[in-house]
Amino acid sequence: RPLDGASIPPVPRRVLRSGGSYAVVGGLGGVGAHLTQHLLRQFGARVLVLGRDAAEPGTARGGTRAHLADQAGLEGAEFRYTPLDATDAPALRAALDRAEADWGPLDGLFSLAGEGSVAEQLELLAGPGGEAAPRVSERAVTRLRISHALDEALAGRTTPLVVFSSVNGFFGGAGFTEYAGACAYQAAHAAWSARRTGAVRLCLDWSMWKQVGMAAGTPSAVTELAGRRGFATIGPAQGLASLHTALDAAEDRVLIGLSPAGEAVAGLLPFTAAAFELEADGSHDPARIAALTGVDVSRIRRTAAGAGDRAAVGAAHTEALLDVFRDVLGDGQVGAEDNFFAAGGDSIRAIQVVARAAERGFRFSPLDLFEHKTAAALLAHLAAGHLLADVGPDEDEDEPAASAAVPPVFGWWLETADRPEVRDHLTMSMRYTVAADVEPGAAHAALLALAGRHDALRTRLTVAEEGPRLVPGATAEDSVRFTAHEVPAGRDATEAAEETERALHREVSAESGPIARAALLRPGDGAPAVLVLVIHHAAVDGVSWRIIEEDLRRLLDAEVRGVPAELPPPTLGFLPWARRMERRAARLDGAVADAWAERLTGGWGELPRASAERPREAGAEVLERRLPADVLDGLGGTSVYEVLLTAVVWSLARWAGTEALAVDVEGHGRLDAHAPLDLSRTVGWFTAIAPVRVDLAGCAEPGRAVSLVRRELAHLRGRDQEWGLLRYGGACPAGHPLTELPERQVSFNYLGVFDGSPERPDPLLAAVPGSLGAEQSPEGERRYLIDVAAVVTGGVLELAVKYSPSAHRREDVIRWLDDCEAVLRALLADGGDGHPGTADVDRAELLLALEEISLGPED
Repeated sequence: RPLDGASIPPVPRRVLRSGGSYAVVGGLGGVGAHLTQHLLRQFGARVLVLGRDAAEPGTARGGTRAHLADQAGLEGAEFRYTPLDATDAPALRAALDRAEADWGPLDGLFSLAGEGSVAEQLELLAGPGGEAAPRVSERAVTRLRISHALDEALAGRTTPLVVFSSVNGFFGGAGFTEYAGACAYQAAHAAWSARRTGAVRLCLDWSMWKQVGMAAGTPSAVTELAGRRGFATIGPAQGLASLHTALDAAEDRVLIGLSPAGEAVAGLLPFTAAAFELEADGSHDPARIAALTGVDVSRIRRTAAGAGDRAAVGAAHTEALLDVFRDVLGDGQVGAEDNFFAAGGDSIRAIQVVARAAERGFRFSPLDLFEHKTAAALLAHLAAGHLLADVGPDEDEDEPAASAAVPPVFGWWLETADRPEVRDHLTMSMRYTVAADVEPGAAHAALLALAGRHDALRTRLTVAEEGPRLVPGATAEDSVRFTAHEVPAGRDATEAAEETERALHREVSAESGPIARAALLRPGDGAPAVLVLVIHHAAVDGVSWRIIEEDLRRLLDAEVRGVPAELPPPTLGFLPWARRMERRAARLDGAVADAWAERLTGGWGELPRASAERPREAGAEVLERRLPADVLDGLGGTSVYEVLLTAVVWSLARWAGTEALAVDVEGHGRLDAHAPLDLSRTVGWFTAIAPVRVDLAGCAEPGRAVSLVRRELAHLRGRDQEWGLLRYGGACPAGHPLTELPERQVSFNYLGVFDGSPERPDPLLAAVPGSLGAEQSPEGERRYLIDVAAVVTGGVLELAVKYSPSAHRREDVIRWLDDCEAVLRALLADGGDGHPGTADVDRAELLLALEEISLGPED
């Protein structure tokens, strides 16, 4: 039933009461934190939160813990936190016993423990097949074990239990089978426990909260698919209002966040209970649909889909896609109308289909396959979206690539790196602590094995008149140069490592080699050694260093123990990936360039500058700003990326005196929607750089610009390599308007959230925190006038801005940076989009929730 403001009780009949005592399992998670805050602030409750880790200060969960603790003391509210394993029934019972000894019997226990967000689930499914299946099952089993542990811990108590689960437990979910099964089990177990004990056991099946809990980091494509199926996205205020309604109802299982217009939901609801229209494609008779459904024919809308879409699908498309289906499923009898999942497909095989189909010219995601489960349905869907390209033959993955055109980011770099000495001096570095008893020979052998495993470390760049290319052929010995040094007693090893590192940055070359330079510094006092590793940027990016550390540790351990190394299966090599990008560039047509040109039409303003000459790296300066990360607490459904970019664009546009501004945004480039290959363990330079143009005309305040930025980023998602192929990969037709666009003057790179180094570094080999470095030739030309980089680390939001005094005065940049920080703080205070965030809601929180729910579409 739909909710309206008048029907939502301020205090429901069950579980919630003013001054009550509650336990919340998972109360530091996104949804759990909203619930815990609501209990503290609205009901003045005493709340025991049970979580899986210590939630130490400086971590994201530690920040949430501190914020909730600040809510205690308001009209008797009290907050306690106990770390424990929610599958441990004795530990749960002991924690409840301690709370009840002080507070008396608990009025309710809320269970929100889960197994990670949708984004984490998707990332896990996209990993190597041998690793994904057991980990997905293990997470689902944990949810089951929590149900039993709670039942044991509550034995002998009359405490009501409210389980937060998912609508997937009722409807199922392609790609989330184990998760859906575990949720179904939760609901059944709650009902069984209620019958057995006579106690209150409620199961609330939610759709998705906005970027909170299971929905955190959810790709927009997933949210859109869920919406089409009938699973709405719930705001925190809507969620709390829905909770009140569910606890006031007589039912013990409630599905929350459904839309009767969704295809998965509509068939299970009585048509007379919902006011919505039906759509029938051109091959169906509306009168027949009306007779079957009981819906008045005037409420059936006829579309012109179907026949036209099928006509656009040729026999070559069908056979090419069926070849992929049959190859992945190992069944040569699969037909165009056979359901991929019924024929043996699963989430892992769906990802394999997407990757192999991309080699044949098809562009779709696993979500498309989850929604359109037959080859015929999927092809019709692609045809309707004009996404059917010319299909081509597959390529033998085992065939080594002789050479490849440089990837887009190389083309971007080489436009300004016009001399060998400038090209050689573009490096990244890392320092590692190494156990003191590791011999130099073992370290050298491990580094050679690392180069043998990753082809990017053995690839060379050739720059000739016919164009730059990547070529294989160098041996590991030619690619990695290693030296060992004894650090004299009394000399600081860190100082010696820094001095050595500065020299190594000048001893690599992407063209002549070596591409990597390593030095092992061994102190004479028996302290751990320091390994300095410098690699040319052409062979490595930020993501690669994580892979390098993991592989190098395993290889070094094998060398020390004298056994074969046990490494995860390799993923697609860097050179084969570059070759695929080259073939993809050849397939791009003018329509793709037209689409990009249309989005960038209208131009953009320019920053004032002192000189028209392009500045060089020499003399560039960096300004920094640091904000406590807890300012991000009230973001709600808006991402940090969106808010940061909005603040940068808004303030720069004011500086430039323009309504439209374009910036180049940088991404890691490994999640390309049109070439979804497994690069999870591939070392190389995959960075993607693409423009975002934001027109601020009509925006009276920064909060109104967030949706504009969000829309542009959604368009860019998964397509940044496509831009690179057009602009730097030679795929843009000659004379196309795209080639005449002015260059962007500003770059933006959000590096994400880093929680820091592990509490217990591996004694054999571990990266030194904060040692990741980069250098480039001071003689090189700067591509941009302003470079903006942001990262959240150690509980701090760090913003770094690089500029050239030859182009801008320091005081002007500081003035702009002050403006940018002020805009950023204002956006964060308003929840990221001009509306108050949850962390700022006062005692009238529930009233605001009721007002939000009661607004109609016209409002």
